[in-house]
Amino acid sequence: EPSAIQTVKKDIAIPFDEKSGTVAEKKLIQAFNEVRMEKELQKDTIKKRAALQEAAPPPPPPPPPSEGELTAAEYPGGANVLRNLISKNFNTAVLKGDEGLVKTSIYLSIDEGGKVTNIVAEGSNEKFNQEAERVFKDANTDVVWKPATEDGQPVKTVFRLPLTMKFEGTAIKK
Repeated sequence: EPSAIQTVKKDIAIPFDEKSGTVAEKKLIQAFNEVRMEKELQKDTIKKRAALQEAAPPPPPPPPPSEGELTAAEYPGGANVLRNLISKNFNTAVLKGDEGLVKTSIYLSIDEGGKVTNIVAEGSNEKFNQEAERVFKDANTDVVWKPATEDGQPVKTVFRLPLTMKFEGTAIKK
């Protein structure tokens, strides 16, 4: 006994004269043709996607790790010596005292010979930045850093040191 799908296929395959057919029959044939075209488009899209995936080259491999050894510049005596020197010489009186948490980043340009060539502070409080620059300039006067190296050769570098202070007092009113 034929299944319902086979019966439908047989019914749809009956010869039909579009000029003499009823409006309902014409709509049925049009709907069938649209469904058939949609299915063909889906198959075509799937084939194209599969072909594109097969044709696409694999992603490039990640770059190999640097074979050269990189070392950072170092303050004479180490970073703790520099931090202690900065904290001892930082003049907090230039600030009001009610700023709360204040942050800046100090950037030091250090040449191949270990000499500091430029100091810049970047932060939201300009007075704090200026004082940080002043203290770092004083701490690096006549000081030679151990320069950064790449593959054992001294190289120019920029050394970044974050600086954060917290002020909890209230401003003294005059």
